[in-house]
Amino acid sequence: MIGRQSYDYVFDNLKELLEDDDIRVREACAWAFHRLSFNDDGCKRMVESSIPEFMIMSFIARSEPNLITYEDGSYLTLLLQAFVNLTFSDNGIEPLLGKDATS
Repeated sequence: MIGRQSYDYVFDNLKELLEDDDIRVREACAWAFHRLSFNDDGCKRMVESSIPEFMIMSFIARSEPNLITYEDGSYLTLLLQAFVNLTFSDNGIEPLLGKDATS
């Protein structure tokens, strides 16, 4: 319960960390989102904080074929796994639609 009280504060910081210059920071952030997406409460809180939109923008920017690096692999994979988990939630699929992520 104590952790849930800090969601809003934490999510605002994590949004910024998705675009950190250090791949280790981005990867840790993606891991956190991946873990949060395992249950419906985490998905709901992520959606309420507009996290999926930030995740999609970061994914698209980092997976550009001409710019992608080997180091980005784990980061992108964790984001993809979080996207899959979000689609299992009633709240999670809508923010992912219409963002051209599959193109």
